[in-house]
Amino acid sequence: MLSILDTGKDLDEKATIRNVREFFNRELPIIKARAHQAYIDIQNYDFKNIPNDEKLSNYMQACQRLDEIVKAVIAIPTKNRQFIDYRYMKYKQWLEIEELSGYSRKRGQELLNEAFLYFANGFTDTYDFRVWY
Repeated sequence: MLSILDTGKDLDEKATIRNVREFFNRELPIIKARAHQAYIDIQNYDFKNIPNDEKLSNYMQACQRLDEIVKAVIAIPTKNRQFIDYRYMKYKQWLEIEELSGYSRKRGQELLNEAFLYFANGFTDTYDFRVWY
């Protein structure tokens, strides 16, 4: 198990991965719809400079949240990040992902799970998906 900064607690990786996967499957499509973003190109994403002190509409809140998500995804190592990009930003099916990445579905899912752990650690300022023992 992964231990962060010797807190005496161990990360429950399976529960953390489950939390992040549920977020990407359920919450991200809603956020993307509210931000009017059906397709996200991570390499060419245009970050919106949204002031924090003014009242935001649902659209602006969704844009801000999407910016936070993309920043956390960009911080993930490239090999792992490409699986979040293909699967959740570009809605590719596993057959296409296998062809594009050169990895089998099983290995791709392992790399995606690792990406979920990176995301959970990188997104803690916005929401903490991590589960501890």
